Amino acid sequence: PTEQVALREPEEEAEGGISGTGLRRDGIEGTGIVGTVLGFGSILINGVRVQTPPQMRMIDAFGRIDLGTLKPGHTVTLQTDGPDLVGHTLVQHHPVVGRIDAVMPDGSGWILGTRVILPPDVTVIVGEHARVSGTWDGPVVRATRLDPAQPGLASASGTVTASGINGVAIDGALPEPGVFATVTRAASAGVLRQDTLSIGRFTAAGAPLNRILAEGYLERAPEEAAGYILSGFGHSFDARARLDAAARGLHLFRGRYDQDFAVEEAVPLPDSQAERAALLLSDSPFGGAISTR
Repeated sequence: PTEQVALREPEEEAEGGISGTGLRRDGIEGTGIVGTVLGFGSILINGVRVQTPPQMRMIDAFGRIDLGTLKPGHTVTLQTDGPDLVGHTLVQHHPVVGRIDAVMPDGSGWILGTRVILPPDVTVIVGEHARVSGTWDGPVVRATRLDPAQPGLASASGTVTASGINGVAIDGALPEPGVFATVTRAASAGVLRQDTLSIGRFTAAGAPLNRILAEGYLERAPEEAAGYILSGFGHSFDARARLDAAARGLHLFRGRYDQDFAVEEAVPLPDSQAERAALLLSDSPFGGAISTR
């Protein structure tokens, strides 16, 4: 199936570091980064790179991966240590992995009972299997890249709900709603039967996590909570955050972390991936930030 789920993007070599969602030198240990890989190289944002030492742990839902397998458009969770943003652990997260069950006239696809809004340069075929990189927007995945997947395997990563993970129904025991989890196994009739379950997004040892940069869409919190949650993120905002101005569209959120995400500002991001990359790789990606305090 490798030729039938394709991106028309240039191949890039991994050299020196990863550029992603608005990284900059904050001088603070323990930074957690959630977002989309934009490129590779030694000159990234404001001359700062996320260093990728040989001992950095790299995994996805199915095991270890290599830095050379990462491409622009892949979505990752990265934990860094120290003021120089030295990578400690990188997890490649796919919101959904599985069989493409339907392709709609508007170009969207359905995987594991979940609507996937595809990038404009991606073509998929019913019956093929794909690893979907992207961001949850409620029960929908807004994909940034698709790659071929091994038939028979399936996975979902996101926020646990009463019946599953974001838009994916799960057959099996789950932790309490609101936490981040990844479930893997074979799927049947759009329902993922649980085989392996991992809980938590920032779980690796290293410097204590005290800063977060996270890309995503807001959605209303469950009735028992107030305000908003970041769709598919699995960590709550602290109660002081004022997020109404960032309630529509994709944003990059930045702030302190102390059990809750004390978001301080949000940057609205363009819909176009090319425009988004240009903004996040510019000299002042936070110039148009919205204060959330």
